[in-house]
Amino acid sequence: MIRQPQQVSLFGKLATIIVGAALLVLGLMFSVVLIAVFAVFGVAVWLYLRWKTRGLRKAMREQASRSPEGGTVIDGEAVIIEDVVVEPPPRIPGPEGER
Repeated sequence: MIRQPQQVSLFGKLATIIVGAALLVLGLMFSVVLIAVFAVFGVAVWLYLRWKTRGLRKAMREQASRSPEGGTVIDGEAVIIEDVVVEPPPRIPGPEGER
């Protein structure tokens, strides 16, 4: 037996449209609330990190103001050797002998 599709009444179509619109509105409301929660959470994390790094930022500002003429200071050691002649190392003959 082959069943014929039943005709949907006007009331059924109207109910489908109303339920669909209600679900769409509820979905949009849920997404807006979810986005707001994420935004508040993100701002809270940003403020927390900002608060925790305030000492580090202050130290960096003070160090930058102490550097000469606002330039970059590279910490390290250097040895200046003047009037030194560097000679190449002597050649070691290989197994074939020196050419």
